Amino acid sequence: MRRTIVHFLKKKTDNDTCAVIDKYRAHVKNQTGKDLKVIRFDNGREFVNDLIRQYCDKHGIKIELTAPYSLAQNGVAERVNRTLLEHARAMLFQHDILKFLWLEPLAHARSQGQDPRRSI
Repeated sequence: MRRTIVHFLKKKTDNDTCAVIDKYRAHVKNQTGKDLKVIRFDNGREFVNDLIRQYCDKHGIKIELTAPYSLAQNGVAERVNRTLLEHARAMLFQHDILKFLWLEPLAHARSQGQDPRRSI
């Protein structure tokens, strides 16, 4: 099953990323009753490090990396990111919101289910 969940990180530190993965793992277990088996990262390497590898090994999670600059492998994630950012920009423009508050319209767009994988 494919899922898209948006988490906002203030920093891309190892501990913050591990905490988000742990939270996501608990969410998947709670919602489906199944364990997280595979997690896929783009090949940017900012999220794949020794701490994350150790965490995934400890919990039996396989790490998959996409090929660099491969839109075919990152297509769904890139489309979700693009759609959410387009909705957020539209809200910023429509309501004349200050640009440093861009996170709020982005969170609102996601909470409203504006997901390109869903039909309207």
